[in-house]
Formats: sequence, structure tokens, C-alpha cells
Amino acid sequence: MQHEEVNMKKGDIIIFKAEDCWFSKAIAILSHSDVCHAAMAYTEDSITENLADGVQVNRVLVSEGDDVYVLRLASEPDAGPLLCCADDYLQNKNKYDFPGLVLLGGLLIYRYILPTPKILKIADRIIDAACLKLDLMIQNALHYKGRAMVCSQYIYQIFNDCGDEYKIKIIGGCLWNDADSASGENNSYNIRLFDYLSNNQNGCNCTSSFSDYLKEGEEETLCEELCVAFSEAEKNEQQGNCDKELEGDKVQKQIASVAQRAEGFCSRFKHFLELINCDMPMDAMFVTPGDILNHSTNLKRVEMVSLKRV
Repeated sequence: MQHEEVNMKKGDIIIFKAEDCWFSKAIAILSHSDVCHAAMAYTEDSITENLADGVQVNRVLVSEGDDVYVLRLASEPDAGPLLCCADDYLQNKNKYDFPGLVLLGGLLIYRYILPTPKILKIADRIIDAACLKLDLMIQNALHYKGRAMVCSQYIYQIFNDCGDEYKIKIIGGCLWNDADSASGENNSYNIRLFDYLSNNQNGCNCTSSFSDYLKEGEEETLCEELCVAFSEAEKNEQQGNCDKELEGDKVQKQIASVAQRAEGFCSRFKHFLELINCDMPMDAMFVTPGDILNHSTNLKRVEMVSLKRV
């Protein structure tokens, strides 16, 4: 293998394209991108990443496998602190423990969406089911005090822990407190459920009968329904039919109902973060690979390479 040809260095960020499954596609849609997973180059032939069974290092073959984006801090600082920080997470055996529905629920709350009746109905079901998952996470957190992160938040956290010189600066992604502008702001039809939340997120019993019988495998079905609903909404918007679908008080009442569900989600998630002593803002926990790829101001795209885990 001639690693020099692909120019991948220790500390580089590796962004994987969305896989051929509905969950990956849903993440890509909600982050307005074509990607769904993030990792960091650990050595010349390995990456560190956060997968279902925790933070780990995996050997890779470069120039073989699927195409990935390679990103690097524009200032190109020493990669040593990044590797040391990654080692800390590896030694602490931080685990994933961040169910997919919770990620989707957070993205639906913090992202701008087109509030069609179908999208709102599915969003309500996903957030409702995510509340049930959060209840389980809270119970687990009472016994396990480790950090819980998604793949991209793990990478973001490594860089953040190394100080201002390394911190990934994101504008217009999920980190709304840092955003001067956000995707969707220029479209008068788009809304953000977060803007509809009250200041009194003291928790609510928002789980419905749907969550009580959510079975294994139904998460993928929900993701499929979400992707189809977004595809239909995009098509209607292009054809100029979206304004008719959004007219009237019915949609506003539906938004209010989903926002109430979202308050229960945010309350639970805030409680969970307190239990695991997480010092990151709630919205920062929902940083996505698409944010890192498309909305970072201090990262440069080195190139695209082929990568295969071995």
C-alpha cells in the first residue's frame, strides 16, 4: 500500500457516505448531506471511531472499499494532542449508548423542516418513541456514568477537548448557539420545532400507545416513512404545491402538538446529560457528519479516498 498517494495523515477526519439503509438515509436527509458516519485517522492504516459496541480503533486498507471524504484542520497543527485525547476515550472504554431514534428525535427538533402533515405525523411518532428510549437511557445512566456520544460527536469532542486551536468551528449546522445563519432560514415554509418550545421543560408524560408496542425492526420502517415524506414534500415544493398543504389552523395545531412532545424529549435529554455529568450544550450533542463536512469554517477537504475496514 502506498499511503503517500492518498495523503491521509494522523488526525485527519474521515467522513463516510450514507449506507444503503433507511436510518443512514434519514440522517443524510436531516443533515442536508450524503453522509452518515465520522471517524479520525489514528495511524497510517487505522481509524478511531464510535460504533455500536463503543469507541475503538479499526485497521483499514486505503485505496480499497467505499469512497470517503478526508478533512483536515486548515492550520494543520500537531496531531499529537488529538491522538492523546482519543487514547483517553479508548482507555475509558466509552460506549455508544445513543439509540438511533434519539439521534433522529434531536435532529427533528433542532433542524429546519418543512411542516407538512405527513412529516409532522411521522416526527411525532419518532419523538414519542425516542422519549421511551431516553427513559431507558436515564435508567442505564443511574448505573453507568460514562459519556454517551454519536459517531460525529465523538470526533467533534476530541477536537474540542484539545483547545481553541483544534476546535471545529461550525456555522449553520446543529450548533445553533454558534450559528449566524441556518439552512432553511431563507425558506418561509421551513420551521424549527425548537423555536416552538416553551421555557418550562419540566418533563411530561408524553409517551403514547405507539411507544408501548414499538418492536425491534420498526425503527427502520419509521426511517423509511420519514425519507418518503421528505421526498414527497420536496417534490411538492418544487411543483409549487407546498403552500396549499401548509395553509390553515390544522397544521399549526399539529405543530403545537409535536412541539409539546418535543418538550418532553428535551426535558428527558437534559436530565440524562446531568446524570452523566456532560458539560456540552444539548444541541452540540446532535452534531452530524454533514455538519462537519459542509458547515465547518476551519476544515479543508483534502480529497476523497477509498477505505475498507479489515
